[in-house]
Amino acid sequence: MVAQLQVGEIVVVERDYTFGETVQFFVEVPESLKARIGQVEFGTSVAHVNSIFLQAHKIGKQSKLAALVAPFTCFLTYWFTNGQYQTKMDNLTQYLADINSSLFSLKGLELLHPSTTGFMSLPIRVTRSLLS
Repeated sequence: MVAQLQVGEIVVVERDYTFGETVQFFVEVPESLKARIGQVEFGTSVAHVNSIFLQAHKIGKQSKLAALVAPFTCFLTYWFTNGQYQTKMDNLTQYLADINSSLFSLKGLELLHPSTTGFMSLPIRVTRSLLS
């Protein structure tokens, strides 16, 4: 039997270092959440979070150009434009808000931004008792 989680309790999804040090999280549902959310829903949500991190850390033409131009502008370009990483972190914030309102809040859960744990885990807050 799975222990009853208390409102306000935090469950963490640990980092997956299988593919190196890129920020990635395990897509399996933590044992304590199996009564609340299905593997497919959870796995799809975390996989999307993982894909945003892969895009944020990707070195492409835009990030190379920004790194090349920045020293010549005394790094003032970063005051006026968001870099690729910041843009992807904004996308992640928006995705978490969307998935929380459409899925996780219905299950009495809330996915928190991984920056709250220094990107070491994906925290999930219990917002409602399973019995309510």
